[in-house]
Amino acid sequence: MLEYREFHKRGSGLFLRLKGVLYTHQSPYQRIEVLDTEDFGRMLALDGLVMTTEADEFYYHEMLVHPGAVLAPQLQQVLIIGGGDGGTLREAAKYPEPQRLVMVELDEAVVRVAQRYLPSLARAFDDPRLDLRFMDGAQYLESTEETFDLILVDSPDPIGPAEVLFSESFYARVRDRLRPQGILVAQTESPVYHRDLIEATARRLRALFPTVLFYTAPVPTYPSGFWSFALATHLPRQELRPRRPAPEGLKWFHTGMIPAVFDAVPAFMKQP
Repeated sequence: MLEYREFHKRGSGLFLRLKGVLYTHQSPYQRIEVLDTEDFGRMLALDGLVMTTEADEFYYHEMLVHPGAVLAPQLQQVLIIGGGDGGTLREAAKYPEPQRLVMVELDEAVVRVAQRYLPSLARAFDDPRLDLRFMDGAQYLESTEETFDLILVDSPDPIGPAEVLFSESFYARVRDRLRPQGILVAQTESPVYHRDLIEATARRLRALFPTVLFYTAPVPTYPSGFWSFALATHLPRQELRPRRPAPEGLKWFHTGMIPAVFDAVPAFMKQP
C-alpha cells in the first residue's frame, strides 16, 4: 500500500493513502512530484511538501486572490509572484478588468507539470492577458519599472530560493512596485506552527505600510489545516471596502466575508 507522510512537528503531520505516483522529476530547483491520493485527488508536492491538491486547493487560491481583488480601487495591472500550479492565475483571471496579468515563476517545470497533470488549476495559462516570465521574483521586481494595482505573492515555504520572498528587502521592492492605492497579498503560513514567521512578517510589513491586516482560511492538507495571509496597503483601513463583486461560482470566498475576516484571527495577528 502506497502512503504519503509529511511531518510538521516531531509528533504530528499529514498522512495520505495513495493510488499511485503519476510523475516525479528533479528540476534545477526542486523535486517535483504528482501523486494520486485516495481522498484529495491529484496532489502536487515540491521537495516532499504538499503544495496543492485538487480537492482543497480552492480554499487557498480563492482566499489568496479575492479579498485583495475585491478591495483594490483599480484592477488593471496584476502581478503574481510564484504560483506555478496556476491556481492563483486562474482566480485572478476571473475578473474582466485586468489588462495585464504578469506572472513570475522561478521554475518552468512546475508550470509544465501543472498543465499536464492539473488542468483544473492550470486552465488560465492560455489567457491572452497573461505575460508569463520564468525568473526569480525578487530579481524581476528589481529589474522592472512597472507598477501594479494588486500584487499576489504565492510563494512556497520559506526554504531555499523561496526564503527571500519573506524578507523585508523583498517587501520593500513590492512596495515600490505598487501603485499609490495598490494592495499586496501574501501567504504567511500556519498560525499554529509558524507564529514566529508571522510575527516577523508583521514587523517587516508594518515598517513599510500603514495598514497591514491578517486573515485565515482552512486548507486541510496544509500544516495544521489552518492557513494565514497578509494584506498590506497604503490605504487607511476605513477605505478598504468592496469595489466590485467577487466572481460567481466560487466555492469558499464571498464578498460578505469583508471586513469580518480581518477580525476573525488569533490575537497575535491583529493590528495594534
